[in-house]
Amino acid sequence: MRVRAVGYVGGLSMVPATWVAYGRRGPYPVAADLATSTPLLIDAAGNSLGVYDEARLDDVVHGVNAAVLSALFGAIISPHLGSRGAATLVTAVAGLTGEVAWDAMEYGAERLGAHGLGLSPRDTVADVTIAALGVAVGAAVTWLRWKPAAGAPLVGGVVGSPRPRRG
Repeated sequence: MRVRAVGYVGGLSMVPATWVAYGRRGPYPVAADLATSTPLLIDAAGNSLGVYDEARLDDVVHGVNAAVLSALFGAIISPHLGSRGAATLVTAVAGLTGEVAWDAMEYGAERLGAHGLGLSPRDTVADVTIAALGVAVGAAVTWLRWKPAAGAPLVGGVVGSPRPRRG
């Protein structure tokens, strides 16, 4: 399906594009690339073998994708936040926002004439629920792995934020 092909290309290019955009500092992030591409591989394999709906791969993809992307977002943003709780909350909000945006994109694609998405209110609620569980896993990983940036002062809950003026 053409709509999914666009999503596959976007998802597969996310890590390499980010790595290039940040000046190729350090070795290529193979683990992040594998974590991002694995849900896409599951999705593509299920679609190409014709077992996507029968095997409930959609649920697996929503859960794994939400967990992986939330945890990756948490790993990127958490060193810039001054507390474990703030990092976890921002991770959870970003993950849930991403899932709602994804489901809105699916709805919009179907309204514009894309066929075969198999959307229903029940399926959408199941997707969001399973993705919320994945986001909880990603937020828990952020909670467990949080640490502030080395040498950065913790001011006002954000690492390196300016100190308020007195007087």
